[in-house]
Amino acid sequence: MARDGARYYLRPPKGGIEWTAHREDLSDSLSDVLRPAVAALNADSRTGSTA
Repeated sequence: MARDGARYYLRPPKGGIEWTAHREDLSDSLSDVLRPAVAALNADSRTGSTA
């Protein structure tokens, strides 16, 4: 739902009671894990580099 510094305010996707968590208590989503790798591949494709 929102973020304030290191605190995240969360709510289940289908609604419900919200809760607060700190970043270190949350696991990375698949998109968070893949984003840097995809960005690197895209940059390489623009410059003609190969990994």
